[in-house]
Amino acid sequence: MRYTIPALLTLLAVFIVFIACENHGDPFSAANTSPEIQQFAFDDDSLKFTTANPFTITLQYRDAENQPLVATFKFLSGSGDIIESQFSGVSRTDNTITFDVPGQFNDKIDFIPDTTGKVEIELELSDKVKLSTRSAKTFFFKNLAPVASFTYRWLTTVSPYQIELDPSDSYDPDGAQGGGIELYVWRFGDGTAVTAISSDTTVKHTYMNAGSYTVRLKVADNDGGLDSTEQIVYTDNQPPVASLQVNPVNGAAPLLINYTATNSQDPDGQIVAYRIDFDDGSSTLDSAGTHLYTVDKDYRVKLRVTDNLGQTDTTSVLVRVTTPPVAVLSVSPTQGPFPLQCLFNGTSSYDPQDPQGLYLLDFEIFINNQLIYSNIDSVVHTFSAPAVDPYQVRLEVTSQRNGLTAQATRAVTVTNLDPVANFSWTPNIPGHQQLVTYTSTSSDPNPTDSISYYRWTFPFGDVIQGPDKRVVTKIFDAGVDTYKVKLEVWDKYRGTPFEGYDFITKIIPKNTPLEK
Repeated sequence: MRYTIPALLTLLAVFIVFIACENHGDPFSAANTSPEIQQFAFDDDSLKFTTANPFTITLQYRDAENQPLVATFKFLSGSGDIIESQFSGVSRTDNTITFDVPGQFNDKIDFIPDTTGKVEIELELSDKVKLSTRSAKTFFFKNLAPVASFTYRWLTTVSPYQIELDPSDSYDPDGAQGGGIELYVWRFGDGTAVTAISSDTTVKHTYMNAGSYTVRLKVADNDGGLDSTEQIVYTDNQPPVASLQVNPVNGAAPLLINYTATNSQDPDGQIVAYRIDFDDGSSTLDSAGTHLYTVDKDYRVKLRVTDNLGQTDTTSVLVRVTTPPVAVLSVSPTQGPFPLQCLFNGTSSYDPQDPQGLYLLDFEIFINNQLIYSNIDSVVHTFSAPAVDPYQVRLEVTSQRNGLTAQATRAVTVTNLDPVANFSWTPNIPGHQQLVTYTSTSSDPNPTDSISYYRWTFPFGDVIQGPDKRVVTKIFDAGVDTYKVKLEVWDKYRGTPFEGYDFITKIIPKNTPLEK
């Protein structure tokens, strides 16, 4: 193919333009990337709507080529207006707003919703070749009405009757989003003038005549929300309500109880005095604290409260102090081979509430949870068999004074001594092919134990074994360089985790070497 000089010059110019696009971040470059939207979000998932009030949206994006971009805000739900001084070329349709925007941005933009409800905006960011999208959404809720509430207390009980009203329990549910109660309006139900104030401070009012009155409170928040409540008040004093909590209410002496009367209430005034009698000759004027009982008994703890107008109320709680005996068990010895004799001694057990011993103690001794001895406080017991785990000896002591029981436990380890293997043979120096008799002289150190099984091992792997193989015979072979005989013995606990075992190996001398 041939090119004319003008055609070559045109190709060269196109190549130079392509290289310039690649080096200068042109959006039409092959290396061009989509703009990156790093953040696009409202400040909260729900916002309180106020007319013509702007809300902020956090917007952060960047374009790798840092070229001017086109931002299109599309309303997927809701509607409103977007305002940002750094954006230009605004264009609006029914559900979109388009701006010419710089290649990078990290700031807040303003959004003004048209009304309450859900708003979801999709942002499309384009360099006219590639684009990215991301959405932001929130919910604009309308003003919530405040909640009116008040408490009261009487300051006097005779005419004139003075009452104090406290509206501090009133609140605005959306106060954290800029709301708040701005006005408190009181009506006292006796025909006097209405009182309106702008704070939740207490209000005092005087009734000249005894009786009942309907007090009404109306509150208004900063967005015009209203609520009201009313209560009927009586000039006659109501008695307080005594409440007493004690913990614990039963246990052994010395028993330390915690008591509190602070939950006592006066529906129309204040509790000004507490008196608690502990039924052991002591009392207190404190509303809460501790008290120690040292003697077994049922105690009736009594509370009396007095309100600011002199009326009283009482209540009581039963505290039962019952002390069990103290079980003391000694075991000697606590370990050894069977048969093992042990002394179980519970004579040091006592009842701390019966120092003079006026009431008897009942004794029971258990071994591994099985009752072995009753009505005995000291005994010698023989463990006739070994055990893998220690025997658990438990003493239970029951007081005849109150029927309570105490326990003490000790562990006794009973072991098995291994037998001692040994044997003899005749003739003492046998000759070749001579019949030899082997006799076990093994023994067991436990007097109640015995050898129950024998195993003889001869040269060439010959084995003779069995419970009746204490004496065996075998033809002697002098051709063996070293004639070894091994005897293994087991006691009667063979095959159990605590079996007794021993072995011995002996060399049998030769009478005459085998001629070759």
